[in-house]
Amino acid sequence: MTEFLLPIVSAVVLIFAFMYFITRGRKGELGAFISGILFVFLMIIWFISYYVSIGDVADMRAFVDSTKSAYEHAIISTQEVEIKAVSSIESSAYQILDAGDLAYLKLGSQAGERIKELRAKVEWYNRTLERYKRYKSFWISQGFIIRAPADLMPISFK
Repeated sequence: MTEFLLPIVSAVVLIFAFMYFITRGRKGELGAFISGILFVFLMIIWFISYYVSIGDVADMRAFVDSTKSAYEHAIISTQEVEIKAVSSIESSAYQILDAGDLAYLKLGSQAGERIKELRAKVEWYNRTLERYKRYKSFWISQGFIIRAPADLMPISFK
């Protein structure tokens, strides 16, 4: 509950300011209006930022739990494939297609593309995780975002 200290204290102060200006009558109309607008603005910002951070952490969890293992499986399975070169002895395109040698022709570039996709996704994951750790260490933004689970660790290639 202490992580929400700043937004809660800010909301309470704005509510008290609103009530104070309301009791002043005609002289406090502008102050009541401003404190009311600030309170609504604070609640909207708090809700949106917390909601977005829940989605980001869920995306990071899904990446770690499923996508990462799927990419690793694709990379491991393509490492074991023997890539056969098309021999120049075969005379016609029909014989090459019939032999099935073209099935492996673009396998190297496809495996390279999967590795690039995994690297980009890991960079996004590590960048987002570091950003959330920094946000949680900064006292102003602590209550506006969700705390990233402790079991989410940075990923490094071996």
